[in-house]
Amino acid sequence: MSPRRLSPAAAALLLLSLAAPAAAQDLAIRAGRLVVAADQAPIAGGIVLIRQGRVAAIGTEVVVPRGVTLHQRPQAWVVPGFVDAHVAWGLRGDLDETAAPIQPDVDLALRVDPSHRDYADARGAGVTTGLLAPGFSNLFGGVGATLKSTGKVFGERVAKLTLGSSATSSRRPPTSRAGLLELLRGTLEREHEGGEGFLADFARGAIVGLVSVDGVAGLREMRELQARYGLRLLIDLRGNLRPAELEGLDLSGASIALGPMGPNSNALMRRQAASLVARGAAISFISRLPLQSAQGARLAAHHAVQAGLEPELA
Repeated sequence: MSPRRLSPAAAALLLLSLAAPAAAQDLAIRAGRLVVAADQAPIAGGIVLIRQGRVAAIGTEVVVPRGVTLHQRPQAWVVPGFVDAHVAWGLRGDLDETAAPIQPDVDLALRVDPSHRDYADARGAGVTTGLLAPGFSNLFGGVGATLKSTGKVFGERVAKLTLGSSATSSRRPPTSRAGLLELLRGTLEREHEGGEGFLADFARGAIVGLVSVDGVAGLREMRELQARYGLRLLIDLRGNLRPAELEGLDLSGASIALGPMGPNSNALMRRQAASLVARGAAISFISRLPLQSAQGARLAAHHAVQAGLEPELA
């Protein structure tokens, strides 16, 4: 990622951290560590120059123009804006339509309310991009919207699925986890061959699916279905896995979201990130705002590092 492409996200986080409006800012920050992109080593003692709210230059030899204040932050990490891949900004208690387990017509892009305080909370936590996704009450809850924390919807749509007990119901089938898995397999087979719409797009690997699973059984089952149908998955892992449960499970190329975590999270949850990375998975952290704090994704990364995850990966 070049500095020019980085600028909107980086400027948002940097300027929010100084509690000043981005649009009016000319300033520079020298950070203890400056992160430009995930695949580049942090720059020690790097400077970010911001003109009119946009990143103008990044590096160790940046010349700060006369009249621009240089803020010294020797202990700080300065990073691009965070991406939170599971949020419910502005939604309270109405995430799901539960009459049927599959809801092909639910589209959260129609429910974006950038005036809601959740959007300001996200920006204040340095989150510049989120995935507004349905909840956990349906096998297929609908499609989520990729959006900026300003409320601007952009990018590809994401299918939201849940393979866990919360998607079963005593009032309508499936009433068991076995029934839920049978319905998922049958739906994927049908939609992969001749379906239309977002669910068919997911079944053919044309769009990503954010899939919430409860534990290692769901993780294993989704990996098998991913290989069979060529699915594109971000797996939201909600259970606490012991390292021994991962034995024999190939997670190479898997994308797994964890969180939120806090001081009261148990040791197994905090160690999961390091265990999954050791098995080849790529990890991301989520907050599920407003179910948890807007700081949830960043705090999850903090607790994962305390439990053994490399800081650069976090």
